[in-house]
Amino acid sequence: FIVWILSRLVYFPAVIIRTALFEVPECPQIQVKRVALMYSFDTLLVLLLLMHIYWTYLIGRIIKKALSHTGGVDDIREDSDSD
Repeated sequence: FIVWILSRLVYFPAVIIRTALFEVPECPQIQVKRVALMYSFDTLLVLLLLMHIYWTYLIGRIIKKALSHTGGVDDIREDSDSD
C-alpha cells in the first residue's frame, strides 16, 4: 500500500503530470497542430490521477475494514454448490 501511495499519489503528479503540464508546453519543437493532442493527453493524465485517488480511497477502506473487524472476515459471495 505504501508503494501504491508513493508511486501513484506522489511520483505520478509530482514528476509526470508536472512535466506534461508545465515543461512540455515550453518546448519550441512542438508544432501548433500537436497542441490539441497535447491538451487531450494532459486531460487523460489528470483523469488517471483522479482515478488513482479514488482507488486509493477504496483500498484504504478495505484495509481499514479488514483491520478493524475482529471476528473474522465475512464472505459475501453466494455459495452456489447446489447448481
